[in-house]
Amino acid sequence: MPNYTLDTNTRTLTHNGDILWNTGSLTWGTYTSWTTHTASADHTGVVGTPLYYQTDIIDLGSSQTVYPEINYSGNGDVRVVIEYHTSNSDLSGASFLGKYTTDNANNTSVVTYDVLDYQEAGYTNEDSSTNSNYTAFTARYVRFTAFVDKFDTATTRDIQTLENMNWALKTDTVSEQLNDIATSGLGGSDEARVIAFDQIGSIIQINITPHSQTNKKLEAQIVNKTNKTFRVLDSNSFSVAGVPATVDISATGIPGSLEASTEGIGLIT
Repeated sequence: MPNYTLDTNTRTLTHNGDILWNTGSLTWGTYTSWTTHTASADHTGVVGTPLYYQTDIIDLGSSQTVYPEINYSGNGDVRVVIEYHTSNSDLSGASFLGKYTTDNANNTSVVTYDVLDYQEAGYTNEDSSTNSNYTAFTARYVRFTAFVDKFDTATTRDIQTLENMNWALKTDTVSEQLNDIATSGLGGSDEARVIAFDQIGSIIQINITPHSQTNKKLEAQIVNKTNKTFRVLDSNSFSVAGVPATVDISATGIPGSLEASTEGIGLIT
């Protein structure tokens, strides 16, 4: 349920609070302070809720690999949640980026240790174990939700607004070259070494070239393109077990090095 009022002239969303004529001393002379929270304390220990805005489910027409670019502004700190799925049009079983509450609803527990407006922008668990990181993803169906919060004091909320939120899902590609990489220095095991790209979030095309070793005939195999894993085999050994090697890696993919700030989400520059 929306908890905001839309100003049709400025196109600004303002939290409508939960105060009613019969629960507060409202007068026309004090209309600018009507946005007041009177409900019981939420997960922050403060009465009220974040402003909660959600788009409709968006059909991209086909499953695509994309990265998000989002701009926003308002009175308060903004956390944008992206829900996505490759085939379920109702987003059942959806994955999350920027996840803020346990089920993306307004009144449920925060999944991180942070509360909006209580931490410095750019340090809000986007890369935490709760899968809040913003990166490239593959989906056909997408939905955006914005949480906006602002605290007047440690025990009271200010009036939250969302003045602007524009989004785009982009398919630009970047290329990256990694030279003289020792597989023993990568994560995983010899059966599935994990490639640590600086810029690529989702691989489109990749070439892996092992360096020659005496008495060995080395070849590389992609184990899982999505997980960016590979292994190197020695054909001379007649074994399917991965072996240590030094490799050159050349890849093209969708950018994945994104960051969140007080103004939006975009590529790290």
